[in-house]
Amino acid sequence: MQRDEEQIKINKDDHQTQAEFIDSSLSSRLGFIQKVYSILSFQLFYTAAFTILSLSLPAMREFEATQVWLLVLASITALVIICSLFCYPKNARKVPKNYILLSTFTVCEGYVVSAICCNVATEYENGIDLIFIALSMTVLMTFGLTLYACTTKDDFTICTGLLWSLVICLFMLIIFSILFPSRLLQILISVFAIFLYSVYVIVDTQLIIGDKRHALQKDDYILGAIILYVDIVMLFIELLKLLVILFGKK
Repeated sequence: MQRDEEQIKINKDDHQTQAEFIDSSLSSRLGFIQKVYSILSFQLFYTAAFTILSLSLPAMREFEATQVWLLVLASITALVIICSLFCYPKNARKVPKNYILLSTFTVCEGYVVSAICCNVATEYENGIDLIFIALSMTVLMTFGLTLYACTTKDDFTICTGLLWSLVICLFMLIIFSILFPSRLLQILISVFAIFLYSVYVIVDTQLIIGDKRHALQKDDYILGAIILYVDIVMLFIELLKLLVILFGKK
């Protein structure tokens, strides 16, 4: 009888320890998600504010539309920072280095988005309208895709290999379009890219939520914010590109 009581007590202790571990793990994941989306909100707010400011000031709009070298420099800098973060994850986990790299990356990406919008607003009569439409579509699509990623039982995190194959195909199509320019091919590339980045929004959201087979670690909140930010920015750019091709009026 005494042994049975001891065994029951041990089982209760095990259950209590397991419950505490699950509660701690859940709290840790919720804190990670909060960090990611807080950083992402700041990135998107800065990008939107800087773009609106550039579009509202004619001198600044003209400067960004004409200084292509600065756009190229910002793009290369952002790419180098991404490589340094993802190839060497320690850079993304060490404070304050991770926040310095994140801030520099956000400034560069914000300028890239702003310069593209200024170029569209300068070259096309209805450029501002197209930018607003692309922004609205991006917001709606991102909200819908995020909601789907959080509620679906399907695990998209196991599709990363397939997505990389699609990225390579997209890259080859872009090279082919440069060698053989075609409006129809440009439309197909934009549609394909929009589909690809939409899937990436779902995959990366599930990596952050962490309820599927693969998940980001709790110290990778910088990486989580960056991958979602890049997905949303690229989705906006491709939507804007498609709208310009179809409805742009010079």
